[in-house]
Amino acid sequence: MEKIGADTLGKFYQEKVLSQKPLYSKELPKATDDISIKQGLFGWRLYSGKKYIECASELEAHYLKVWLEAGVEEIEVPEDETYLKTIVPKLEKLKAKTNEVIKDQLSFIANPRTRDRILHQLWHELSK
Repeated sequence: MEKIGADTLGKFYQEKVLSQKPLYSKELPKATDDISIKQGLFGWRLYSGKKYIECASELEAHYLKVWLEAGVEEIEVPEDETYLKTIVPKLEKLKAKTNEVIKDQLSFIANPRTRDRILHQLWHELSK
């Protein structure tokens, strides 16, 4: 947590997402190792394994993917697509930076089960 610093996903969410109105809520499936975004006949879908959720746009799918990868089960989404366009790149960059720090810090843990447990706890803490 010290290496990641004050810029966490939770702080980003509090400042950049919850401050917007109107918002709507989305339930996310349980995260798997196979997370992807695919365009279907009627729009965009965010897949986690075989489960998926419908997304209003590709942008919303990318926004939700970050939170799904962080292990969040339910998230608020800004309705304003223009606003989403401004925050999604920042959110993805923050997530990538956080992933890099976590990867470096957990690389010395040999036991995959222990590493996964710590990783899950870290993402839970970072998403608050």
